[in-house]
Amino acid sequence: MALDGAFLRHLSRELRGKILGYRINKIYQPAKYEINFLLRGQGDVCRLAISSSTQAPRINLTNKNANSLPEPPAFCMLLRKKIMSAKIVSIQQKLLERALSIRLETKDEMGYDTYYELIVEIMGKHSNIILVSSENKIVDSIKRVSSDMSSKRLVMPGFLYQDPPSQGKICILNSEKDAMLKTIFSFDPNKTLLSALQTSLQGLSKTICREMIIRAGYSPETELASLGPVGQEKIGDSLSFISDTIKNISGKPYLVEDENNKKDISFIRPKQDSYKEYSTFSELVDDYYNEKASKDRINSKAGTLIKLIGKIIALKKRKILQQKEELIHCWGKDKYKICGDLLISNLYKIKKGMKNIELVDFSTEPPQNIKITLDTKLDGSENAQKYYKKYKKLKTAQKFLTEQIENAHTDILYLDSTLDSLERCQSESEINEIQRELCEQGYIRLKNKVKAKNKSMGFIEFISPGGYKILVGRNCKQNAELTYKTAGKKDLWFHVKDMPGSHTVMFTGGNSPKTEDILFAASICAGHSKAKFSDSVAVDYTTVSNVKKPKNYRPGMAIYKNYKTLHVPPTEE
Repeated sequence: MALDGAFLRHLSRELRGKILGYRINKIYQPAKYEINFLLRGQGDVCRLAISSSTQAPRINLTNKNANSLPEPPAFCMLLRKKIMSAKIVSIQQKLLERALSIRLETKDEMGYDTYYELIVEIMGKHSNIILVSSENKIVDSIKRVSSDMSSKRLVMPGFLYQDPPSQGKICILNSEKDAMLKTIFSFDPNKTLLSALQTSLQGLSKTICREMIIRAGYSPETELASLGPVGQEKIGDSLSFISDTIKNISGKPYLVEDENNKKDISFIRPKQDSYKEYSTFSELVDDYYNEKASKDRINSKAGTLIKLIGKIIALKKRKILQQKEELIHCWGKDKYKICGDLLISNLYKIKKGMKNIELVDFSTEPPQNIKITLDTKLDGSENAQKYYKKYKKLKTAQKFLTEQIENAHTDILYLDSTLDSLERCQSESEINEIQRELCEQGYIRLKNKVKAKNKSMGFIEFISPGGYKILVGRNCKQNAELTYKTAGKKDLWFHVKDMPGSHTVMFTGGNSPKTEDILFAASICAGHSKAKFSDSVAVDYTTVSNVKKPKNYRPGMAIYKNYKTLHVPPTEE
C-alpha cells in the first residue's frame, strides 16, 4: 500500500494548511470511483481529487481538470444536492488509520445550519467515500457494502457509521519504544524483520519498514533470531527516528525507486534507493498515481492485444497442422495421372460396364502391372478423364496448401515481431500505432477505429560514441519505413539473428565507423529485441543495400546477405 497512515498524516496537515475555510464550488465524478471538487476560498481556486478505486485509492490536490461522466452517477448528484457550497472546517485523521474525515458546514433544505462528514477511507480494495450526516448516519457512499458482501461492517444509507475494524497493530503515536520492540520480537524467531514490522506497526508501508531496517544496518530478509540485544537496540534507534518524524510531521515528499525499478512514495529520504524530492505531498501523490494509472492502462491495453495476437497465432498453428495433413494426400496425385495415361493408351481394351482392368505400366523399370478401378457407367475415355480430374484437383490443392502454409508461417513471424514490439511499448500512442497496423493488415477488426490523436512518436534515437546517429523502429511499420524509406543504401543495418526485434540503422553516410560505434549500435539493437534479457546476443549487420523485402512481404520483414555477426550484451540506453 503506497499511501499509508503515516504518509496520510503528512498529507492531511498539508491539506489543512491549504483548503480549510474553502467552499465547494463544483462537484465532478470523472470515473466510477472518483470524485473531484473545485474549491474556492481566499481569492484562490484549487481542485481536490478523491479516489476509492482498488488500484489507486488516494486524496490530493491536483492541477488536472476533470469532467463528470456523461451521466453523473447517483452519488455525484447526491453530493451536489447536500454539500454544494459547503465550507471545509476541519480535516481529521484518527491516529494512523488510513482514513480522513472532512467536516463540511452547510445549510439544510430549511436554511438551518448543519454539517456533514465526508469520510475518505484509503484501504485498498475496501477503499470508500462515505457521506455521513450530523447524526452519524450514512447518507450514502460511492461503494455500498450490504450484508451479502460483509458480515462485519455494513455501509448502507440509514445505517450508523462505524469505524473500520481494527487490525490490532501498535500505533507509533501512543506507544513507547520498548513496548513496540517487545511486540516486534515476540514473533516466531524465523520470521523476517520486514514481516515482523509490517505485522506489528500500524500505518507503515513496506517501503517505510524496509527503510527502517536498512537504517539499522540490516537486510529486510534478516530473521529475528539472528538479532541479539545489540541488533534489537539498533532497530529501536531506527524506530525512534521514524517515530519522531511521524509525531512531528517533519518528513518530506519523496518518490523512491529501488534496484528493481519499482517506485513508491515516502516521507523519509532513502539511504540506498534513488529518489526525487517534490515540493508538496499532493504533487507527489498526483504524479505517482497518474503515472501508475497510465502504466495500468498501457498494460491493460497491451495485454488485451497480446492475448488477441496469441489466439491468432495459435489458430494459424492449428491450421498449419491441418493443412499439412491434407498436403500428405496430395503427394499421391501422380498415380491418378498414370492411371489416366494408361487408360487413354488402352482404350480399345476397355468396354463400358467393366469394374476394373489390369494394365502394364512401361514407364517403370521393370514394368509393373497396375489394377485400375473403373466406373461401370463410363466408357474408357470418360474413366480416363475422371482420373485426370482427380490429378488436377490434387495438384491445385497441393499448390494452394503449400502457399497457405508458407503464408501462415510468414504471418506467425510477423505477429511474433509485433508481440515483441508490444512488450516494449511505453505509451498508449505506441500501442495505438500497433493496433492500427494490425487493423490495416487485416488481422483484427475494430468497432471504433483508433484515431491518431497525435503524430507518430517517431523512431527511437541514439548517438554513438563516434557521433553517428542511430535510429530504432518502435514497431513493424516503423521498421519498414526506417529500412526501406529513411535509411541510405550505404548506412549500416542491424538485426538480431533469427529472432524478433527492431530494425536498427546507423547513419554513416558511407563512412567507416570505428569498432566501438558498431558494437554500440549492435548492443542497442539487441536491447530492442526479444533477447534483451540475455547476457549475450548474436546481432547481424550489413549495409542497407544488402537488405531486401521478402516475397510474401509483411511490414518490417526483411531478407539480407553479405552480413557479419557480432555477439554483444544488450542495452536499451
